[in-house]
Amino acid sequence: MLTAEQLELQEALDAQDGRRLMRLCRRLTRNLVVTAGGYEMTLAHHVAIGELSNGLECLKTIVNQAGAECLSDRNQNGNTPVHLAAMFQDDTWMIYLHKTLGSDCFEVGGKHNRTAAHFGALNLRGNSALKWLARNLGQRCLRGLDEEGNTPLHLAAWRQGADSMQLFKNELGTFCFQQQGRFKRTPVHQAATNRTSNEALKWLINECGSEALKVTDEHGNTAVHLASCKQDQDSLKLIKDCLGCLVFMVRGRHGFTAVHYAAMNVNGDASLLWFVKELGSSCLLEKGTALDQTPLHLAAQHQGERPIDVARRSLGLSCVMQADRRRRTVVHYAAMNRRSTAALRHIVAQLGPECLKQKDADGSMCLHLAAQYQGLESMALIWDCLGATAFKLEGQNSRTMVHYAAENDQKKELISWIVRKLGHQCLLISDSEGVTPARISGYYEYH
Repeated sequence: MLTAEQLELQEALDAQDGRRLMRLCRRLTRNLVVTAGGYEMTLAHHVAIGELSNGLECLKTIVNQAGAECLSDRNQNGNTPVHLAAMFQDDTWMIYLHKTLGSDCFEVGGKHNRTAAHFGALNLRGNSALKWLARNLGQRCLRGLDEEGNTPLHLAAWRQGADSMQLFKNELGTFCFQQQGRFKRTPVHQAATNRTSNEALKWLINECGSEALKVTDEHGNTAVHLASCKQDQDSLKLIKDCLGCLVFMVRGRHGFTAVHYAAMNVNGDASLLWFVKELGSSCLLEKGTALDQTPLHLAAQHQGERPIDVARRSLGLSCVMQADRRRRTVVHYAAMNRRSTAALRHIVAQLGPECLKQKDADGSMCLHLAAQYQGLESMALIWDCLGATAFKLEGQNSRTMVHYAAENDQKKELISWIVRKLGHQCLLISDSEGVTPARISGYYEYH
């Protein structure tokens, strides 16, 4: 049961009301645990991650009221307010923490055994905390490995910009950019996965040379593959200018080219469509060596309808029927798209609803996979196209769409919708192993 004091603190934190929070901090007798912003931590932790204009003054007040030992409290991830301040605040906080606790507090390991320098390298609001730590603790804090094998340099390349790369060069010399971290990735690999900016990648290419882009990590991927997956066409243009277009067809993990990785780009389809313009639409049909997956398969699974439409217009509608080694076509992959139903809708509009009945090597139809991976929008599409009989069609191990929906992350919503359409009896149909959708979903446990 929350106390009135905890509720007041929570309200002030959620509202980012610095004045009210300061008044409440002055009444503290201990560092209370508060749930705010979805996190349960001590008040000192919350203040350390906040964007309060008077955040540091609030922290000082908490320390005055509760004692400096509150700065050593750990949250559920094992981090202290010192770690979080390094990750979210600036050098003025580091100065105060140093004055209050001494240098040792910056050497304490938090989550993944990361020190304050590691957390400072993850700071998206700026790198002044990291600079202060480097200047006052020396090179040793920049060389430390976390439990994943990364130094602060690897993390800074992942989250920060060129200014931080210059800092490491000044402190450690150029050789540090060759050091391998997790998955045997160099800072160049890490910079290629930086979704905030490609400034660090540009700086590293200029400093280390374009050959650094060809170094493979533990999985056989180069920075070219990683940039194709995480960054936009600006980085791809830079790589093209450095190494030419042939580098984009070099194979990495699973025999995937950079085009395969662009098809999975979390930022959208711009990078993939750039490749189509530069390399020709046939690059969408290049097979990987593991399962014969093409970029078109992966685009259907991870992006919207535009890549499918581009392929259809330039390569013909038959490209959508190209199957991988599991006999899964582009339609199957579109049915597994957790981000959007746009690709599946587009394909059904072009091929007709019968394409939803194609079976893969395991016996699963496209409509079964849609039930397993997508939401109500897909269920309504299938219902509108094929009616109630679609939900009785059998797939792997004689399972119906209802069995597949029972495995979906959105199973409660889906099963409730299906029951309204078909009745409760659909939950009691057994597959070849005697398992019902009711048992898989636990339907009667939450109804």
